Amino acid sequence: MSTSIRPRTMKDRGGWLCMPLCENVPEGKPGWKKMSCPNCGKLCWERPEDAGIVRISKLDGVCCTLCALEKVAERCSK
Repeated sequence: MSTSIRPRTMKDRGGWLCMPLCENVPEGKPGWKKMSCPNCGKLCWERPEDAGIVRISKLDGVCCTLCALEKVAERCSK
């Protein structure tokens, strides 16, 4: 199996929403809320548009960027 990192298109389905880690983006942006990654517990940013993206794109879940990359790597190694 191969994978690529690219912007989503309207037809893409599945995958993981990557929330920015607070350690990488310490200030955040207006409307962002701090929350813990459901997978590893690290502090990350939940953005207002995230809920709609998860529902519309039928994503597998939400996690911090590091966990999302690990999940993709696991899938590719199978």
